[in-house]
Amino acid sequence: MWILYGQAMQKHPNIKTVLQIMCVAAIAWRIVVFHQDTASASTGYCIGGPMPRRVCGMIRREARYVPGAHKSWARSSDLAYVLGRRESGFDFCAVNPGRHDCSYRGTSSACGLFQRLPCDPLIFAHPRKQVRDGLRYIARRYGSPAAAAAHSRSYGWY
Repeated sequence: MWILYGQAMQKHPNIKTVLQIMCVAAIAWRIVVFHQDTASASTGYCIGGPMPRRVCGMIRREARYVPGAHKSWARSSDLAYVLGRRESGFDFCAVNPGRHDCSYRGTSSACGLFQRLPCDPLIFAHPRKQVRDGLRYIARRYGSPAAAAAHSRSYGWY
């Protein structure tokens, strides 16, 4: 911005004109930066990743609230393996054994995206809470999706 200010002062010695140029430049810069941030925060980050965009975006957003988790986990093929192939098939309403039931309110089965055991109806009812709870579990127990996937491959559960 200071370079732009110096160039504007050389071409237009009138301070009012320089301030107008600086305001336009600042607004344009803010629009470009804001657009890049929102594009990466919503779908741009998740395109081409190993899991559905809705799940990816939610993991990316909720990871900031979980100590030890990182938004890059949303692109983790290990996390996609654990959630998609082994546990829930990316289904927030998944209830073990292998059914889709969004109205499930019991506690005897594993349920939700991360197949929480025992199922907590208060968490199961909210996808965001499911994501936070699952990320917290992986961060505390394994430290990373790679370690959780390795355990899942070895023992059939995580």
